[in-house]
Amino acid sequence: MISPQDVIDIVKEKSEYLALQHTMIDIYEGNLCRYIEEDLKVQLSWQSYVQAKHRIAPVNILPKIIDKLTHIYQTPVVRRVEDGTTFDQELVDWYVQNMKLNSKMNSANEMYNLCNSTLLYPYVYEGMPQLRVILNDRFVVYSNDPIHPNKPTGVILLAGKEGDNFIYWTWDANGFMISDSEGKKRQDIMMRYNNPEGVNPIGRLPFVYVNESDYKLCPVADTDTLKMVKLLPIMLSDLNFAAMFQSFSIIYGIDLNDENIKYAPNAFWALKSDLTSDKKPEIGQIKPQVDFDQVLKLIESQLSMWLGTKGIRAGAVGQLTPENFSSGISKIIDEMDTFEAREKQVTEFHCAEDELWDLILNYLHPYWVDTAQIDAMAKASPTAKVQTIFIEQLPVQNRGVIVRDLRDEFQAGFISRRRVIKKLNPTLTEEQIDELLLEIDQERTVSVQPEQPQEVQEPEDENEEDEEEEDDAG
Repeated sequence: MISPQDVIDIVKEKSEYLALQHTMIDIYEGNLCRYIEEDLKVQLSWQSYVQAKHRIAPVNILPKIIDKLTHIYQTPVVRRVEDGTTFDQELVDWYVQNMKLNSKMNSANEMYNLCNSTLLYPYVYEGMPQLRVILNDRFVVYSNDPIHPNKPTGVILLAGKEGDNFIYWTWDANGFMISDSEGKKRQDIMMRYNNPEGVNPIGRLPFVYVNESDYKLCPVADTDTLKMVKLLPIMLSDLNFAAMFQSFSIIYGIDLNDENIKYAPNAFWALKSDLTSDKKPEIGQIKPQVDFDQVLKLIESQLSMWLGTKGIRAGAVGQLTPENFSSGISKIIDEMDTFEAREKQVTEFHCAEDELWDLILNYLHPYWVDTAQIDAMAKASPTAKVQTIFIEQLPVQNRGVIVRDLRDEFQAGFISRRRVIKKLNPTLTEEQIDELLLEIDQERTVSVQPEQPQEVQEPEDENEEDEEEEDDAG
């Protein structure tokens, strides 16, 4: 376990990184205006800033871009147990349901796309397992592994303040410690959590860290996204500021006696020249001219180029004009193709789920059962592993187009009917596919039977009835 002073040094080293993550999360949550005001205050004179801040255009594109990237958990995700028993599958399903796993993993995916990493923390609350996504401005990871320096060996949580002191919670595979910003180990707080010895009972980090970078333990702060997210509303605010002065022109006078001049609608100005002077009074007007169309095109081109650097192909919307700018920018984002980015996310989160289920089934669940923190349940089979199946990530395509393409492949003999159904319904099990194929075959073979004509009974002969009555009488 590192010392309390080491904790302070690590957090201090990452202070700028943590500040940037806080800004990104704050803007993503909707607090954009304060950051635009700060930038305008630096870029404009005080008099101009006072006017411009009332015309800030708070167009926040960050939530929409992150939501567009965050899709791998918004479609069904299947988790199947391999090399296990029926109970193991029931146990996994129980954890998925009680942890609200798909919803929490979608939040983790959002944080990953926003900050290039995310931290998952499974825990127990009121007898039920939960999963928390730790915000990226509230944790720091470190590693003292010389062989695998990109794998965290410790996690520091920024757990708020107590008085003037910041409180830090630190975990590694061997222990747990609470310390403060004065470099003191807070044994008193550890006593409150019934862990004065600082024991880590599971023998490994109780977290799962998902990192976009293959080269750094802590990914580089995404400053270009922050700049672009602020640049768009700043440029729009500049246009608003220019439009204000274009609407209200500056009127000037030369050699003019302005004692009786009033600036008001329907006012009449009687101007007299000075007969003793050869100067002529003059009134003029300065009207700023702004090429709005060119500025809007500049915004569009910069946005499209920036999206391209993120592996996102912007949707084509034609020429942006003042009339269609708002809907045009929205359409660029709506029609973005995030196929490559989503494919990479599936790879990262597939590994994350493997690590998460290993942590839960082999470490946390046995400990929670032994300490009666959850309802008494048997432990999972030691050989059980969870396979996470994500829906196949496809480029932006209409489902009708996909169906037609698969139909053409099937009719050409390039693909089987079973594979067509599997591609259209990737979450179906083999048994469900068998049932669907059988159902389709039955519907095709059912033939409508023609109605059978009803028998027409011939009327009985009245003479025969009379004969029968006579025989009975005889």
